[in-house]
Amino acid sequence: MTSARTSPFLLTASFLFLLMVFSQPASAQAVLHQSYSNPSNPTTTIKYEIFETSHVSLKVYDILGRLVTTLVDDYETAGSHKATFTANNLSSGVYFYNLRVGGFNGTGKLLFIK
Repeated sequence: MTSARTSPFLLTASFLFLLMVFSQPASAQAVLHQSYSNPSNPTTTIKYEIFETSHVSLKVYDILGRLVTTLVDDYETAGSHKATFTANNLSSGVYFYNLRVGGFNGTGKLLFIK
């Protein structure tokens, strides 16, 4: 339980990213990891693994389903990969990122607060 003087969050910067993977089907094609952010600026890194050379699509959408940006749209070799999402010109709100690799389709939720 928190009192008025304490908080479960410590904000040391003017931006906050909360990132959570909420939809990731079992697949032998890819893994979408929980991402991590840099608290000193409005960027976050999305990490994923693919197990064979495949076409990879990693896109970010707003709460209305409109495409905000495409981070990856290319063939990539098997292994660990990462993409950086920068929200400099975006308003605070909920965003979704979607990774597609073959039959794999994983989605995560991103909360951006200025």
